[in-house]
Amino acid sequence: MRIGFIADIHSNLPALDAVLRALANVDMLVCAGDLVGYYNSPNEVCALIRDKAQFVVRGNHEDLLSDTSPQAVDDMNTDWTRSVLAADNLRWLTSLPEESEFRIDEALVHVRHTVKSGEYVYPGSPLLSQIHLGSSELMVIGHTHHPMMEHCGAGTVVNPGSVGQPRDLDSRPSFAVLETNTGEVVFGRTEYDIQHLQSELRSLKWDEALINRLQLAWPATNSPLAQKK
Repeated sequence: MRIGFIADIHSNLPALDAVLRALANVDMLVCAGDLVGYYNSPNEVCALIRDKAQFVVRGNHEDLLSDTSPQAVDDMNTDWTRSVLAADNLRWLTSLPEESEFRIDEALVHVRHTVKSGEYVYPGSPLLSQIHLGSSELMVIGHTHHPMMEHCGAGTVVNPGSVGQPRDLDSRPSFAVLETNTGEVVFGRTEYDIQHLQSELRSLKWDEALINRLQLAWPATNSPLAQKK
């Protein structure tokens, strides 16, 4: 069986469309949160994920939809997202579980957006030493927008990277696929027309910094890549 893992879509519909085409032959789709925030197609992204994904968890951007404090809405378009979301999509997003768990063949899969609330887990993170997974056990996370695979105990932690806003200096949408019969995890990237989306966002008077992040594959300030610059 082939299971596709995605995360951090951030309302980027053309990127999600491209990834779904690349994952057309998987048997199951799993989303590790942050469907919304930043970009301009939250309802369309919700519709696709509700139709295509068997397991979806809540990310911090879904949590922000219930947080109206000024610091929560900052530069992530949370207010705008909340204002345009269909009522049923808003209810669905805010009711998603923090964690899902399922067993397929020999694999036991845990899905969370973060290992610990608010924490960014990169290779070598101290949090990884606190995770003790059993044989054939897999934890899928998101949040950093960096693809990652790290062994923890006898199992593996996998971050498929970001669909909608990569931050690992590669602007192509990222995903991962688990082959359950072998336990192998394979990472993939695909292409979409970033310039077309940027033009569309400029016509909508979107924030230029968010538009530029799409092409520059901007690293977060706490990313190891940012620290090397």
